[in-house]
Amino acid sequence: METLVPERRMVGGLALRQDGGFIMTGPNVAHWRDGEVRVLLERDGVNSFNDCHTDQQGRLYVGAIRSDLDDLKAAKTSGECYRINLDGNGAVSNRRMLEGPSFLRGIPDGMCLEADGNLWVVHVGGRRVVQLSPTGEEIGEIAVPVKAVTSVAFGGPDMGDLYIVTADNLDDEDKQGSIFHTRPVVVGLPTPLAAV
Repeated sequence: METLVPERRMVGGLALRQDGGFIMTGPNVAHWRDGEVRVLLERDGVNSFNDCHTDQQGRLYVGAIRSDLDDLKAAKTSGECYRINLDGNGAVSNRRMLEGPSFLRGIPDGMCLEADGNLWVVHVGGRRVVQLSPTGEEIGEIAVPVKAVTSVAFGGPDMGDLYIVTADNLDDEDKQGSIFHTRPVVVGLPTPLAAV
């Protein structure tokens, strides 16, 4: 095994880049290629950038965490979402809140889209992944035997495999984090490569 980015405190998300290398989140959003790191986004007061995802144009969306990650019992501070455009600037607009009973069990974390437009969201502390309609209505659920469900993604040759990533495993505590696999009878969308 080879360490590509030594001494980086944390990586919350990764996106492959069209012309090589990858974009990583953590204390900043940075592009790694052939051993070189180029910072794309930093913000005062952001403790970490976490999840990231690309859109069809190759723009990058990243979530920012302002809460104290070293003290999980400390007061929570709202973060924000940034979009990095192809020219390096940008903002997110036309936001809408998804809320309701689905968000009462656990903290929403990683998410992905299926081809029909439904959103799959993991819940840290909720021990599950929920399938939400575009309007936010819960239409499905997959129970997961862990407390810290952190990420979810579609993959496989037909995009019908669902991979669920966790930070613990209640069935076998020695395993700590695990990757679970299932086929939920829907297919996901391939993730576009980043162009930023």
